[in-house]
Amino acid sequence: TCRTEPRLFDIELIRASGLLHDMARVEERHWDVCADWCRDMGYPEEEQVIRVHMMYQYTNDAAHLTEADLVSLGDRLSLEDHYAGLDLRMDYIIKKAERHGAPGAREAILKRKEETRKLLEAIEHRIGMTIDELMKDIDYEN
Repeated sequence: TCRTEPRLFDIELIRASGLLHDMARVEERHWDVCADWCRDMGYPEEEQVIRVHMMYQYTNDAAHLTEADLVSLGDRLSLEDHYAGLDLRMDYIIKKAERHGAPGAREAILKRKEETRKLLEAIEHRIGMTIDELMKDIDYEN
């Protein structure tokens, strides 16, 4: 079998996009507002990652992930500034959508949840541990 070489990610792009992506969270279509700000400030790579992170359709192929995949995945696993895991995060999003009266949101969110679960399983298989195990010892205070 042919083994693919590990991909090197642009960690600074992931970090910047992850930190900036909710900067306009109180705005309608906050991801587009934030992406526009990044574009206007001369950060086109961050703009592209942020612009797609909410509606991102990623692959289930853990060997071909991109920075946008990782920012989107991180967004689907976090609450505020902490790792929450897929179930807790998606439950939070469903409840928020229901409070705002978003018709059809539950079904769309559950579909995204299953897409995300498939990707997580592929990543976990590749790294040999669950994401929950990977994240369990993070010290959020430091």
